[in-house]
Amino acid sequence: MVYCDNPQYPDTHSIHSLFCANEYLDNGFILAFSDILFSDDILRWLIDTENDIVLAVDNSYRHHRHEIDKNLDLVVSREGRTGYHRSLYPVKKKVEITQIGKNVSVEQADYEFIGLAYFSEEGARIANQVYRDCLDTVHGSFHEADSFAQATISDFLQEIINRGFSVYGLEIYKGWMEVHDQADIDIANKELRSDLFRS
Repeated sequence: MVYCDNPQYPDTHSIHSLFCANEYLDNGFILAFSDILFSDDILRWLIDTENDIVLAVDNSYRHHRHEIDKNLDLVVSREGRTGYHRSLYPVKKKVEITQIGKNVSVEQADYEFIGLAYFSEEGARIANQVYRDCLDTVHGSFHEADSFAQATISDFLQEIINRGFSVYGLEIYKGWMEVHDQADIDIANKELRSDLFRS
């Protein structure tokens, strides 16, 4: 394992932390926020889509009113969300993303980006190209951020979309959770000890 530190984190944000590991990203990579737990099934589904940039997205946030008040990374898709969770089709629905950010309204959004994404080798090349170009050319505000230095992953994904590259969302339901406090840790520990996760 290689640990890459962002010594400028007090003055920058997550996209710059990601590219502190740039020399290790060329062959493609998985992006995972540090505050989520997830089933390895979701990783396999992301990789198996065979697209270059794919985000795991979930629309169950609409059914958890206590979480809607948090600053979620919400997503608008070209196709619109599935209106129900039960289906005869086992294949996960894939959608093309047109907008992502914390300022997307709940009424407008189709999904929540859960903080897990796949970048193929080509996806990594696109990300690196866009990042380097933004470093050289962006001055002033950058999407929802005050500056490119303060850009989040969602800001950067929106820039990739705006430049005409396809970013897809893989619709999932369950199989992941965010960890914010001790109560979340207790829930995760209980589930991990349950028969559901025993082999």
